[in-house]
Amino acid sequence: MTIASDATQRTDAPVDVLMPQLRAASLRLLTAVLRLGDAELVVPSRSGLGTRRHVIARMTRHADRSTRAIEGHATGVEPADRLHDLSPADLLAALTAALGGVLGALQEHVGAPRGADGAAMLAREQLAWLELSHVDLDAGYAMHDVPDASLDAVAAHFRDARAASASDDVASASPFAPLMAG
Repeated sequence: MTIASDATQRTDAPVDVLMPQLRAASLRLLTAVLRLGDAELVVPSRSGLGTRRHVIARMTRHADRSTRAIEGHATGVEPADRLHDLSPADLLAALTAALGGVLGALQEHVGAPRGADGAAMLAREQLAWLELSHVDLDAGYAMHDVPDASLDAVAAHFRDARAASASDDVASASPFAPLMAG
């Protein structure tokens, strides 16, 4: 499946344009996670790269890294986490805190001129991760459910992943590549 061509010129929407989409996608993802209990967390993800618990942990870590990057903090090696060992309620709390952190950090950049900092690019990538993580949960949300307003972010994620790959292979640079194989 091709989402967009390589020739498509990417321009990141300003943070203030992306904030409503980020809030809505965060709410959709949190609502889906809220409905999952212990038994549902061990179900394999749609990508086949772990379980739903792994998807939630990966999204939580990504949101934490994004917050640090938006705030200008180093994003080096992360300490080992215990997200895989948390109860469903604690896992939801960790995800909620991480998503709240990134939304709060991005809120500081609302109204900034486009290109003034990397916040718009990080906001776009956060939106892609929210939508793709939700699809990867395999809990009733599929690619055709992703709002049209978020599709540019999803397409940019895959273009950027392929460009970042030494072998021009998106699968080696994005945990979501298996979602597009079908």
